[in-house]
Amino acid sequence: MCSKTLSNQFKIISVSPELTLKKEITASDLDAKVKEDLNAKIDALTDPKESAKLLEIKKEFEAAKELKVEKDKAKEEIGKLPNLSQDEVEKANKAVDAADDKEAVKKALDEAKKLSTDNTAKIEALKKAKEEAKTAIGKLDNLSDDDKTKAVQAVEDAKDQDGVKKAFR
Repeated sequence: MCSKTLSNQFKIISVSPELTLKKEITASDLDAKVKEDLNAKIDALTDPKESAKLLEIKKEFEAAKELKVEKDKAKEEIGKLPNLSQDEVEKANKAVDAADDKEAVKKALDEAKKLSTDNTAKIEALKKAKEEAKTAIGKLDNLSDDDKTKAVQAVEDAKDQDGVKKAFR
């Protein structure tokens, strides 16, 4: 009779909603801090009849999983944006990681997209300035071919428009 009682108690424990939810949380790919916070909330429940609070924790867990999916999508998209430096990608990903809700994730992604667009415009402007400078150098009759080659190379090596202007002088 004792073994049946222990067996029944074990079944009750193993299927308790609290333990089931804790197992789900632990098995999830959420950040360790989020898991710890959710499990602590479950541990703080003192009355097994606090199903409303457990349901709130379950909803919070589901929201955290959805937010993680959004963050992963945003970081993947940021990684594919053209003309972002490694530092800019890392900074954008940190902003996504720090986001507390979907709107903040969207804002971080939008800022990364704008930066990529701005960088693209700067690159195009730099290319145009280099082409104009090389054309102008080619038209200078007072420079030797060797001097023209050096000036063109200096223009090509320029990293920004100020560098192009300096190389052209």
